[in-house]
Amino acid sequence: MGLALPLATLVAVRAGKIPALNSLNMEEEITNLTLEVLKEEIVNRLFILYEVYRDTTPTGDGDLPEGVNFHDVSERVLFSVDNIHWLNHIYIDLVDHGSRSEYFVQVIQFLGG
Repeated sequence: MGLALPLATLVAVRAGKIPALNSLNMEEEITNLTLEVLKEEIVNRLFILYEVYRDTTPTGDGDLPEGVNFHDVSERVLFSVDNIHWLNHIYIDLVDHGSRSEYFVQVIQFLGG
């Protein structure tokens, strides 16, 4: 499965803003940029899902622990491997399954201790 069109467009736009992009480093720079964009999109999706979860779950206060942010949590739980296909799979799963995604559940379990 390829990148979703909005992600591919975002990568292409950002690639145009890399000042030192040339034919010698293009593949490496685009790969790094794609990984960065995918990670950002995963973190954004997780945060949106968390806000919905927090607002609809009456059992707790739902606030993040002091000094915790979703990028750090995602790094610990989901970003152990820099593989575009793996990160794309996580993103698509979060989009398709929302709060029922196994990856969202892993993040909530991590936050819960």
